[in-house]
Amino acid sequence: MAADVVNLTSVETLNGNAISITVNDQGVFLNDTVQVIITDIEASNGVIHVIDAVLLPPEGNGEELGTIVDIAAGDERFSTLVAAVQAAGLVDALSGAGPFTVFAPTDDAFAALPEGTLDALRADIPTLEQHPPVPCGFRQGNGG
Repeated sequence: MAADVVNLTSVETLNGNAISITVNDQGVFLNDTVQVIITDIEASNGVIHVIDAVLLPPEGNGEELGTIVDIAAGDERFSTLVAAVQAAGLVDALSGAGPFTVFAPTDDAFAALPEGTLDALRADIPTLEQHPPVPCGFRQGNGG
């Protein structure tokens, strides 16, 4: 029911793709652009929520995914993180076979750090180099 959906941040489809859920003053949105316009049409085996656009599978579905580095470098939200990964010499490690789990702060998250913190991190690249990524295959729903 709609009351359950608004407490979620994402759901997994039957084919394993994730759909993000955002609730704001304008309503409930799936993948940031598709709005839920009618809720709670009950059926004998579930419920229907009507949306205002078609949800399509992610682009490149069926194609090989890029590495963590490829994806982060191709997303402008992670330019500070990518610069740090490059400065720390971790590009090769994070381009490896993995699996890796990266909790990736956005540029906005870095900008929210107290003044001077990012500069201190940049100045301490040798410490980052001593802590390479650890292989870890964490995915939502597997219990960590």
